[in-house]
Amino acid sequence: MNEIYFDNCATTKVSAGAAEAALAAMRENYGNGSSLHALGARAAALLTDCRASLARLLDAEPGALHFTSGGTEANNQTVLGLAAANAARGRTILLAAVEHPSILEPGKLLAGQGFNVKTFPVDEEGRVDLEKLAGMLDDDVILLCVQHVNNETGVIQPIERIGRLLVGKNILFHVDGVQSFCKLPLRLSALPAHTFSVSGHKIHAPKGCGFLYVRPGVRVPPLLLGGGQEGGRRSGTENMPGI
Repeated sequence: MNEIYFDNCATTKVSAGAAEAALAAMRENYGNGSSLHALGARAAALLTDCRASLARLLDAEPGALHFTSGGTEANNQTVLGLAAANAARGRTILLAAVEHPSILEPGKLLAGQGFNVKTFPVDEEGRVDLEKLAGMLDDDVILLCVQHVNNETGVIQPIERIGRLLVGKNILFHVDGVQSFCKLPLRLSALPAHTFSVSGHKIHAPKGCGFLYVRPGVRVPPLLLGGGQEGGRRSGTENMPGI
């Protein structure tokens, strides 16, 4: 019996090219990019090439991308990190009511720490209610989170129109791009997002790898501390097979 798979928004089959690259990273180019010998230097060069390739695809600066274990980690780092880094100037965080749990659950944690975490509604089609959102954008808001494409419904949110609501306001804008990466045209230099999260296993890469884009000039404190990999933004030996 032929198998027909209809669940690519949950995960995808690893492509032949990605599987071959992952195997080569495990069996041939297996060095630690932080090591000072030849194998380490070779791994570091491959890491640089991967980052540059993604940056070209997204029209972003290579240094603005750091690798994570996936979308959940990237979203957690953004919500928790930006809240902590900007708590002195405001305590309100706005989350769309239909966000992924990796956004909503950190929001609950922050609410328990004294932040004013609010969800804003969507219309009957699942799109952000721009009028109601605009009415919530006061001077205490420090962070707004919106999922670019919903993982349950496929609804595409009007990111550019939401960005126009933020013009002249000191509000950081995080976009969960896990379901839009490589499915919609994306130029991060033109997108009104300060941060943008991605997961590889949605686009035929191995599970356990993704990245976070952070616009130059924006500070997102690390979740993981240690050896200072990824420019100090995400410690831990890089997952070269996944990357």
